[in-house]
Amino acid sequence: MGIYKGICNYFGVDYKLESEDKLMSREYEELNERLEKVENSMIYDYIDENMPEWAVPTITKLVDKGLLKGDEEGKLGLTYDLMRMLIINDRAGIYGE
Repeated sequence: MGIYKGICNYFGVDYKLESEDKLMSREYEELNERLEKVENSMIYDYIDENMPEWAVPTITKLVDKGLLKGDEEGKLGLTYDLMRMLIINDRAGIYGE
């Protein structure tokens, strides 16, 4: 029950219970759709053809400067949102030339 409430709060979904252990079907379906989007979001491990073209220069720059390193297997583990934040910071000049 607590996990369900926590996930609902995270996604901003109002939670209602039909009974102590049954979810209302509409809330369950909505929550399931949102969770599926999160679970299936793209992770960019390498600078390759899968990475968006607009992100490559900044990510390459950060890797070359040693500011961005992968895990022990060299996987970067970047999400779309993280790449956007890195690009915004780069455009603001935070990482230098």
